[in-house]
Amino acid sequence: MAGVLAVDDANSTFAFKFTSAAEDSTFSLYSDAMLESLEVPLVCKTALGSEVNCHGFVQRFRTPAWRGTPSDPSLLPLVCASSCASSLNSWVGAVRRDCRGYNISAANPISPGAIMLEGVRETCQVDEDGKTYCNDVIDNFTLVESIDKMPLAELCSYCNVRRYQMMQATPYSVYNDMYRQDYLYIQSKCPNATGPTDVRPPEYEVPATEEPLCASGKTISTTGVSGTDSSCSAIAATYGLSSAALYFANSHVRTGSDGRPLNCSLIPGDTELCLPYGCTKSAAFTASDTCFSIEIANDAQIGDVAFYNPWVDSQSCSNLAPSIEQVGDRVCLSSQTEGWTYTPPA
Repeated sequence: MAGVLAVDDANSTFAFKFTSAAEDSTFSLYSDAMLESLEVPLVCKTALGSEVNCHGFVQRFRTPAWRGTPSDPSLLPLVCASSCASSLNSWVGAVRRDCRGYNISAANPISPGAIMLEGVRETCQVDEDGKTYCNDVIDNFTLVESIDKMPLAELCSYCNVRRYQMMQATPYSVYNDMYRQDYLYIQSKCPNATGPTDVRPPEYEVPATEEPLCASGKTISTTGVSGTDSSCSAIAATYGLSSAALYFANSHVRTGSDGRPLNCSLIPGDTELCLPYGCTKSAAFTASDTCFSIEIANDAQIGDVAFYNPWVDSQSCSNLAPSIEQVGDRVCLSSQTEGWTYTPPA
């Protein structure tokens, strides 16, 4: 399938290989019900509701994460279809123009499309030969315990350095202080690693008084009764959710007199929580589990844990156990979908 080399207009450092794959599927980033609930001008709703011409797999890029090679290699030419990147770029441009000044779901309106577009760009990034996808290069790196153990040739490779530069250049990537520390180390060892290292702030801030939008439209008020809804894990088990998705969907929630972020291990009573979209198959795990052991125990495909839970490190699964205290112990083993059945608590 023919590839089309594209250079980022804003910075010629970044190059991508997009394909001419025909992709007939489309999807909307905001549902009709969601749009109906928004108090924004019609022109903004029209822009938000416009469909993007991308394969359904791209919807998994809604949350910032390190973008690796799709577990099914046949998806790569569809994810990297030039029509998808162009469609997402057009969506972002239209929403930026027509919804400027309005904030939605505790973020600026372009966030869903901009995060997906960044996911496509990182997935389709190519080596300096203009042909080899960088993920293919990175996938063959030596497995090490920490970045300071990486062979210098891999640490300073074109793809590794450019990936960090690309993530740093936008507020819509997974780049955070952890990646900043890694990039500072890379710069200390690699003459070709230059440029800023700061974590980019949001494109524009959301007023603290704004009421965040619950994408699913489904909320609960906790009772504080231990074992029922006092933890993300318990709620996730009751409603068939990923506990991490529950945590991320409620990043705006502050509890306690000092306004602490949501504590997934101990949620006070009378805390209103947004329930994210559920998944038809989910599973609990323990600190001793690995992605592989979860998949085997639950008759899932190898790779499903990282595939359906983009926050999980797809290379080593090493962040699974340490995350339990913060985001709970339940993962999805199927797609999060709007079609799940919601039964309000009695």
